[in-house]
Amino acid sequence: MIRSMKDIKKRKKAQLLHQPSSWVNLFYAVFFVVVIPLIYSKATIDPVLYPRFLAWAAGLIILMIYFMFHMSRSRLPKNLLRNNILIWLSIFILISGISLFVAINPVEGISDLLKWILVFLWIFLTTIFLYHQPTVIVLQSKAAIVNAILAGLIGFYQYFNFAFQNEDPNALYEVSGLMAHKNQFSIALFLLLPFIGYGVFKFRSYWKRAAWLALGFNMLFIAILQTRAVWIAMAISIFIFGVGWLWMARRNNQLVKMKRISGRLILILASIILLAGISSYIFSGESPAKRIASVFDARNTSNEWRIEMWQATLDLVRGHPVTGVGAGNWKIAIYPYYGKYQPSVYRHWRNPHNDYLQVAAEKGLPGLVIFLLFLFSIVYTGFRIMQRQQEWENRMLILMISAIFSGFLVISFFSFPFERINHLLFLGLMVGVLIAFKNQPVSIEQDSPGIKPGIIVIPSIAFLLFSLYFGYTTVQSEMDIAKAQELKDRNRPKEFAKYAARGYHPWVPFEPRYSFPVVNYKGLAVYMEKKNYQTALELFKQAYRQYPTNFAVINNVGSVYGQMGQYDSSILYYQKTLDIFTHYEQGLLNMAKAWYMKKNYRKAYYYVLCCDPKSKNEEIVRLRAELEKQLN
Repeated sequence: MIRSMKDIKKRKKAQLLHQPSSWVNLFYAVFFVVVIPLIYSKATIDPVLYPRFLAWAAGLIILMIYFMFHMSRSRLPKNLLRNNILIWLSIFILISGISLFVAINPVEGISDLLKWILVFLWIFLTTIFLYHQPTVIVLQSKAAIVNAILAGLIGFYQYFNFAFQNEDPNALYEVSGLMAHKNQFSIALFLLLPFIGYGVFKFRSYWKRAAWLALGFNMLFIAILQTRAVWIAMAISIFIFGVGWLWMARRNNQLVKMKRISGRLILILASIILLAGISSYIFSGESPAKRIASVFDARNTSNEWRIEMWQATLDLVRGHPVTGVGAGNWKIAIYPYYGKYQPSVYRHWRNPHNDYLQVAAEKGLPGLVIFLLFLFSIVYTGFRIMQRQQEWENRMLILMISAIFSGFLVISFFSFPFERINHLLFLGLMVGVLIAFKNQPVSIEQDSPGIKPGIIVIPSIAFLLFSLYFGYTTVQSEMDIAKAQELKDRNRPKEFAKYAARGYHPWVPFEPRYSFPVVNYKGLAVYMEKKNYQTALELFKQAYRQYPTNFAVINNVGSVYGQMGQYDSSILYYQKTLDIFTHYEQGLLNMAKAWYMKKNYRKAYYYVLCCDPKSKNEEIVRLRAELEKQLN
């Protein structure tokens, strides 16, 4: 018995000795919650996605290396890894990896797979930080407050420079913070609310005032930005929070304590409704109620497009119900299904604006079921552990996390927040809090013997090094392709060819502006600058294999065949473009030119007539006149 007590004390002492040091805690909170969400690069095509992905991987490597050396003698409690949330997430990651074997272009799914593994590691590290030092949540909250205040200042600058007193309703889209889109900006502000709210309840003095300021900024911009999905999510979250508030107050006899803050919250909610109404009338001429109701109006143009895309995605799911089409491959596989909905004007969609449908399409119905189990296990864990917390502020934090996360699930039905790094970082913080609090207090006897960190840390570092390489290569490729696109528009073919060649790498995803494979730009460079048609054909065919439903890529293959005088082959590829998008003007024009070169003027004239009669394309006008002359 004496020896057993000594062993317990020894293990407890070892656990205390190997807690993260204060500078690591500060790095963890500031770098991940303040620095990464503010990274923005105008040099890349997407100014935030892969620059933040790269920084995320780099930060996690630093933390993992620290744990490997500083905490090598520690033990990780087994029950942390047996948590249902991490189990469901691990299975979902496994399904995502398996889905790459059925993907048309597996490379396009690598970023999706890496992203979810980063989420797992981020949740794991957050859990470890909070498990060893629960007070780290104070640093997280302060970092969130700083983030919200900085985001608010940036939002004010953009609002008064671009949107204030601007009669164009689209001017509001310039108020995007550092998220590249106003809707994603609004979602990011929404996800910060639990940590800001914790500061309101927990802090004193100037940090409490800063928390109220950050809360005011967040609510103000959520109202101004008019992201309808976030408004609905906010209403749902407030309802859940209110019910939980009353339930906890009655159960714990803390009605007096809660009444101290309820007046301020009611004032803030009233202010939100007022601001939402004012901003809604300014930019749309509608009340907030009508704006929210428009989400369910099928005749609304934006909703009509979404519904068509959802219907096409459901058709895609029916065609691949078990395996899906592979992670990241929705945009490759969707257009043959979307053809019957495609109007005369092409719509470039990179995702279906519904994360659940995208998961079902890419990873099959089994993947969707596991994904939903992962999400609902988070909500279930939150509501289950609220009453176990000894501190009132911690109970309120968990209630706010559960309420906000429930609202986030609604947002995911109308948008694609799981694509964005900011949102994943904030969600990882929430999940880490829940898992850590679920497993506390835990006795030393329950922890022993535990798991050696090296079993997890060493393979994680190897994976993170690959993520770092992937992120750096993708960022560099985007910078080169962005420069190439600019030079192409400025008609500087030699410099365009240089940057297009530099931007090519076999392990990078499609460039995000037009969703072209990067090899397509290399083919264009060879085609335009060197007139080497055979090499250009090989490069375009490589792009075609990567993206066989992109009609612009297919058109390039047909165009090279046309330059080589192989008109039958060019007609074959032009027809493929029209099978996907019947109204593709360049495809119709090229088809007409190919038949003209074969001296079949009637067929050529047919395709010219299929072009928009109001088109201002001079080639169409010229070819029509020439064909009418030939036929007469």
